[in-house]
Amino acid sequence: MDYPTTPAIADRYTHLLKPQWDLIHNPISTTGLFDGMEEGAMGMPCKGWFDDCDNVIGILDTIRSARIQGKKVRVRGKINEVPITLTAKYIRIGGTDYKQIRLISHKKKPEYTYNPSDYEEYNQQVLNADGTIDWQKGFVYREDGQEVFKILVDDESSKIGKLKDYLFGKKYDEIKGIFKNNSVLTPDEIKNVREQIEMLKDNEQKKELYLELQEKVPYHNQRNNDQEQYISDRMCNLTSEAMCLEYLGISCPTADMQFEDYLEQLRKDNNYGDRTTQAARQKVAKHLGACYDKKDYGGKFSDEKEKLKDFILPKLQSGCAVMLSIWPACKGHLVRVQK
Repeated sequence: MDYPTTPAIADRYTHLLKPQWDLIHNPISTTGLFDGMEEGAMGMPCKGWFDDCDNVIGILDTIRSARIQGKKVRVRGKINEVPITLTAKYIRIGGTDYKQIRLISHKKKPEYTYNPSDYEEYNQQVLNADGTIDWQKGFVYREDGQEVFKILVDDESSKIGKLKDYLFGKKYDEIKGIFKNNSVLTPDEIKNVREQIEMLKDNEQKKELYLELQEKVPYHNQRNNDQEQYISDRMCNLTSEAMCLEYLGISCPTADMQFEDYLEQLRKDNNYGDRTTQAARQKVAKHLGACYDKKDYGGKFSDEKEKLKDFILPKLQSGCAVMLSIWPACKGHLVRVQK
């Protein structure tokens, strides 16, 4: 931002103008979309690991990240009277494999600024110069009614919906539909749903959905842990922590181990201390990228059940995973809490 240096002028600039304020509090993601490409040049087909695929993934991730962060996307580059296309074949985005994705830019001026959510669904048959028909399905951004940027999915129709969810998010009713159709979700699915919930503007809807999502965590039983019986009898702690981590969308890094067994091995390998201690469980959580906090209620569950619920409920509604221990009545036995 430029500031006037002449005192007589500077004295008159004691406030930010609204456009300046908007830019500070609503920053814009910038991408050099198709920069450096000649007009009319075609992206070389790729297999998911060459440069053009990286460009496609990078551009789509820019759109998605801007949408999640509430930012706009500024697209800069040469004016191109002839559309420019990037093509990525056999590409994986957001855990879904696509046969082909094309990005087509048709800029009539050197710079555009988009709200990532201001897209339209696109389904058009385009006549090519050689007389063939190109059936284009996906999404389009327009300015003044003119097509400026298209995201095309050359695959089955369900894949278009997958990319839509990845780029633009789900709405409340769609998330409720996921809950209705699935009694249990995988950690990766939970991670995706959490991202969609966080994008909602209605705080009451977010609270409701975070509570309902608590019910979709896979159940873990300490009695079937791959440990000696003596250890299994004392692994309610890491077993509950495994379920908490899965609710946060964190998967077990090793596919051939139960999550709680992995946490036990992680604890031992790193000398984190006794699994029964809060300090050890905190180190395990932080190792996997989760925050861990301890809160003491201090009351009696038998006498103050409603107060305890009021103490825990806001945490559950905010998307936190909660472990609960009652001492001495239950000798410190740990469980994961859901509504």
